[in-house]
Amino acid sequence: MRPIGLWVAAFLLLTPTIAQAASDPTAEAFVRGLYQRYRGTGPDYLGKDAPSVFDKSLVALFQRDREAAKGEAGLMDWDPICDCQDPEGLTGVQVAVRPSGDEATARFAFGSRAVTIEYKLVHTAAGWRIADIGSAKIPSLRDWLTQGLQQAR
Repeated sequence: MRPIGLWVAAFLLLTPTIAQAASDPTAEAFVRGLYQRYRGTGPDYLGKDAPSVFDKSLVALFQRDREAAKGEAGLMDWDPICDCQDPEGLTGVQVAVRPSGDEATARFAFGSRAVTIEYKLVHTAAGWRIADIGSAKIPSLRDWLTQGLQQAR
């Protein structure tokens, strides 16, 4: 009887960990999911969806940009995840995550235009979030936005 009791106790102790692991995707699944969300009506990554995608400090920078713009177009007038204003025509998404899990690269195309996006990821209690994002035009969105907001003062 004791061995069965030990197995039951071990199962009960491990069940939350197993459930958490199942609901917490890998960094690669997180980044792939960003692009899968463009199907249909598409995400609002700089608005209502921002907290589920970006870390809190980057979300705060987006908020400061909106406030500084006072209803006009702010610094963030495009979607940094697709490096576009309209994801129509985005194809061929490939995602690679470095072994550390905290950096990833997404490559895709808009017609003949090839795009590469670099991610710095952080794992939070709520799951993976983007700590910074870069492209050929803007190597660090965090730095670019911080500098732009300082200059706007």
